[in-house]
Amino acid sequence: MPTYPFDIAALFDAIQDPAVLLDVDGRFTELNRTFLERAQRRGYLPTKEIWIGRHFWDTSLLRDPQRCEAFVRRALAQGSTGVKERFIYDFNPAVHMDLTITALRDSQGRVAGAMVLWENATTLVRQEQRREIIPQVREAIWRMGSSRDMEGILVAVRNSLEELGVPFDHCGVNLVDAHMAPPGIRSHNMTQEGQWVQVEPHVPGARTILQIWGQQEVAYRKDLRTADPYGEAGVIAAVFGPDIRCVIDLPFSHGTLAVNSTAPDAFDKEDIDALQAMARVLSEGFQRLEDFRLLEQRNQDLEKEVAERRRAEEALQESEARFRRLTDDLPIGIAHSTPEGRVLYANPYSAQLMGYTPEEMTRLRAQDLYLRLEDREELVGNLREKGEHAFEFQLRHKDGQPVWVRGKTRAYRDNVGQVYYLGITEDIDQRKQQELRQEVFQRVREEIWKMEKPQDLPRLLNAVQEGLRALGVNFTNFGINLIDTRTAPPSVTNHSLTLEGEWHRVSPYRQADHPLLRIWQRQEVVYRPDIHRADPYGEQAGLERFAIRCLADAPFSQGTLAISSREPEVFSAGDLQVLQEMSSLLSEGFKRLEDLQNLEHRAQEAESLAAAIAVVAQAHQLEEVFQAVGREATRLTSSERAALFLYDEGAGALVPRAQVGHTWETYRHIRLQPGEDLSGQVFATGIAQLYGQDHNPFTQGLRPENRALLEQAAQSAERASGAAVPLRLENRVLG
Repeated sequence: MPTYPFDIAALFDAIQDPAVLLDVDGRFTELNRTFLERAQRRGYLPTKEIWIGRHFWDTSLLRDPQRCEAFVRRALAQGSTGVKERFIYDFNPAVHMDLTITALRDSQGRVAGAMVLWENATTLVRQEQRREIIPQVREAIWRMGSSRDMEGILVAVRNSLEELGVPFDHCGVNLVDAHMAPPGIRSHNMTQEGQWVQVEPHVPGARTILQIWGQQEVAYRKDLRTADPYGEAGVIAAVFGPDIRCVIDLPFSHGTLAVNSTAPDAFDKEDIDALQAMARVLSEGFQRLEDFRLLEQRNQDLEKEVAERRRAEEALQESEARFRRLTDDLPIGIAHSTPEGRVLYANPYSAQLMGYTPEEMTRLRAQDLYLRLEDREELVGNLREKGEHAFEFQLRHKDGQPVWVRGKTRAYRDNVGQVYYLGITEDIDQRKQQELRQEVFQRVREEIWKMEKPQDLPRLLNAVQEGLRALGVNFTNFGINLIDTRTAPPSVTNHSLTLEGEWHRVSPYRQADHPLLRIWQRQEVVYRPDIHRADPYGEQAGLERFAIRCLADAPFSQGTLAISSREPEVFSAGDLQVLQEMSSLLSEGFKRLEDLQNLEHRAQEAESLAAAIAVVAQAHQLEEVFQAVGREATRLTSSERAALFLYDEGAGALVPRAQVGHTWETYRHIRLQPGEDLSGQVFATGIAQLYGQDHNPFTQGLRPENRALLEQAAQSAERASGAAVPLRLENRVLG
């Protein structure tokens, strides 16, 4: 068994996070250096004497001292190890602290006190709030029904900033209209009662807004009394009062998000991050608004000091025993190894992090745990040159999966000069995975905002596929199934990748009980772990030639996002969550595409209507007008044939006055009675009707003489879908 020349007090004092020791009654007995440094920054004297002997929960800053007392006493009574609870300290602003308490035992195994570690969770809390609040605002944006809803979005953004704890006094948005000369500016205070206010171009504040927006960089004026780079202190005092000390403007696509405070340097990095995230959300909101008019703590480095020898040789065994009792229960990884890579000791947390038992760890080489040997080589090199190395890289779990860790390793010599390495490690895999998810979803969202036409869909699908792979979703096949509810029954069209890497479209299926229709209608992720054992949708036969065993579909607004594998039970709950979030993004993309298509279709309609009006204006004869209307109708609807009937009261029948795609010499003799055929029914009822390819207007409900004329005039054309609409004048049907 190795021995360690560490002083336990020095090791405790070297812990980077604030840490204290308590007696069995919950009173302070020892405080580490980091605790005293943090206390000094909060305005307390950096001496232990004011703390020793006080109860741990005896402070007016603790928001819930009774719960804290119960937490400490319960851990001491139960001899708990590594239990954690979160408490709020009412600094300005409030600080969220994760307190981890570990009972300490004497050599007879009795609880002799406890160690408490502080971990500032404020950044994590704010990040969690942002992850909850910002998607809610974004969802509100996608629920917008018209440009009139924008004021509600501005109020939601302001309320969200208040929920995130950003310490502002006033909040507003300044919109820049760069199409005007000079550019126009309108401001809104983002309250329910707020109104848009026009800012005159000659006002000094207008020039400041334009300058900041043009630079597209955050403009933070920390204290207007010590520095006024834009010469705006007077204007701000006149509008908001003389007590305003700091101002920050965050440019976005259409202007700036502006907040101010009566405190100097009021906004910290987390506040600015939250404001920037809201500025990005505002960009999305105003981009969507524009479519209507035309249609989101940098982690602290972990630094631990290893033990320095203070005890004589006869005390080494006791030192090691105390070291083991402490490190075995710590919620951080501690490992002791040789420069050659032999693991001498790994505490339970470190072993569990890598998927091994402590005994298994001692049978490994340190090199076996590294995903990239270059990281090991860099660590050894720095330890040889500098004696320490801070790291953040991936290790290899026992199951082969990568695990993100960070920490610090120090080299030291024992009493005979032998070099050893002592490393302290923290698991940051969850944080890294969250960062990767945010990056992936942002890339997909950027592709969505680039979409302008249906032909851009393959590019979006590539981004979705690459994002799923980057997040570790292990699928064999990927695609989307688009569902068109305008047909009866609805049609299902599959878009998937060919072997050559090209996106291709499979002809639509029209089947009332198609499995994908039932899955889509459930509007939740449907996972079939193994269709050879359970096939609830009857898919095995159709997929047998592809050797598919496992499938998952995530419905979105226009269909389902689908992945599959040849292996059974491949997808985890995390994979399905990623699939569901990605399907929500697809809904955004198809909504944008639908908006753009509607806008384009309206432009085409306007163009065709203008063309028809121009033709009619140039026509000298009524028959020319009728014929021009028929031609423009076929052009507007991309049709092959058209006919215009007017009711002749003298003949008591509908008489053709214009046609496209028929033989006129035959067609002009047709006389339809009201109620005869589809055109006669529309005339009689005044209700437009559609018909599909299964409806033959030449043979249903026609008198024999008209049937013969229609068949001859149509020139044996194949059956097709079409429509008949009434012509009206002052609520009277004319034809």
